[in-house]
Amino acid sequence: MRGQYQADSGRDAAMAVTAHGLMTTIALIAGSAATLRGRWHLLTEGERSELLEKIEGHAALASAGLRDAVLGLLSSPRQLV
Repeated sequence: MRGQYQADSGRDAAMAVTAHGLMTTIALIAGSAATLRGRWHLLTEGERSELLEKIEGHAALASAGLRDAVLGLLSSPRQLV
């Protein structure tokens, strides 16, 4: 029973870290998109391009993190009690 509690605790901690990382990445995407929308006319073409590249990079990170989280859940299913 103790081993199961430790495994659940470790999984919960890993999911919390993953969720935090995903939320942070999504916040960066949203912030960059809001900057583009609100300040488009004030930004140079280079600044717009840089923000778009950051959005693409953060989206790729979020996608990879979500994929890893789902694969992790699928590979170690919890036992229903």
